[in-house]
Amino acid sequence: MFKKIFNCEYRAVLSFRIYSYVYNNVSKGLGYILYQHSKLKYCCDIAPTAKIGKHFKIAHIGGIVIGRNSIIGDNYIINNNTTLGMKNSNDTSMPNIGNNVYISIGAKLLEDIGIGDNCIIGANSVVNKSLEKNSVILEIPAKLIKKI
Repeated sequence: MFKKIFNCEYRAVLSFRIYSYVYNNVSKGLGYILYQHSKLKYCCDIAPTAKIGKHFKIAHIGGIVIGRNSIIGDNYIINNNTTLGMKNSNDTSMPNIGNNVYISIGAKLLEDIGIGDNCIIGANSVVNKSLEKNSVILEIPAKLIKKI
């Protein structure tokens, strides 16, 4: 248990849970301050308004961006230098991620897309189209490699 508490990735997720709760239920100002502190400390920009399910895990910390309207399911694993965001700064559409999804290092998920359950997104993939469930994708732009 103590090993987990000292894990940087675990503390980043715990910090997200705390500032997200404070931002949405207690005080937007205090939640925003906690969000900015966490962003600087852990190098992860996870918006407090993102909806992330249970068992969210960061495999390697640093360079993670999750946009403000993202919806993510349960059992989600994300690696460093990954972006879930919008096409441009005026756009509010964000990716919707299903359950049991693994996103590898450097992947970019852009626009209003849906990622089905049990998908694996390979390293440095750029995804701008929706994926069916049980898919493995790779390359730029992302191509379906195989069905699981």
